[in-house]
Amino acid sequence: MDTVFFEYRQEKRITSVASFDEHERHAALLLDEMAIRPMLQYDNSTKSIVGRPTILLPGNLDSSKEVASHALVFMLAGMSTR
Repeated sequence: MDTVFFEYRQEKRITSVASFDEHERHAALLLDEMAIRPMLQYDNSTKSIVGRPTILLPGNLDSSKEVASHALVFMLAGMSTR
């Protein structure tokens, strides 16, 4: 996963927060849950099958045999810049 993020960071030319101006450092963390179509799909870029839950259920129950029906989205949005 670290490699994927590093490649994305290089591709999009994401810079360090230390290089931002003071007003550019303000951001909001947005969270949203969304319903998705329960299905498995092959991701050619990572050579893996996606569509299964990636977090543990309450009580540390294994959810790897289930198919995901909801997604939790995290987005960090800048207040003054994108």
